[in-house]
Amino acid sequence: MRARIFSLVLVSLPVLCLMVAGCRTDNSPPPPKGTLPPPDVAAPPPDALTTPTGLAYRILVKGPHGTRPSSTSRVLVNYTGWTTDGTIVAGAPIGTDPVTVDLGKVMRGWQEGLALMEPGDKFRFWIPPQLAMQGERDKPQGMLVYDIYLHRFTDQ
Repeated sequence: MRARIFSLVLVSLPVLCLMVAGCRTDNSPPPPKGTLPPPDVAAPPPDALTTPTGLAYRILVKGPHGTRPSSTSRVLVNYTGWTTDGTIVAGAPIGTDPVTVDLGKVMRGWQEGLALMEPGDKFRFWIPPQLAMQGERDKPQGMLVYDIYLHRFTDQ
């Protein structure tokens, strides 16, 4: 009887480990923190706001009131971007060092979206292809989704 219980435990342990502790059997590293796709990555939710150009967004965190960047500003941001199937395309997620971006040199969706933000804001953007990288070689195509946290900006 003891041998049977012992063998049952040995057989059940890996399954139990996967169910309870989330053990990984493929030896791959876990995804980096902050890069998991949001549950609404496939499409903007019904309560998302939409601009006349088709840029959809949701305010995730509202910072203190302030001024907004322009299309010629340099912004300090943390961000993560995904395709609509949840594949990460780029990022400097919160918890890593923020990056400085020249808004005059990025996709139109970023230019338009960041012009809606104030320092301390975190928004999620659903950027339609015509405002993203449509037609650019070796770039993700289709709608792109970005979570962007604006630390601060300077005008040039």
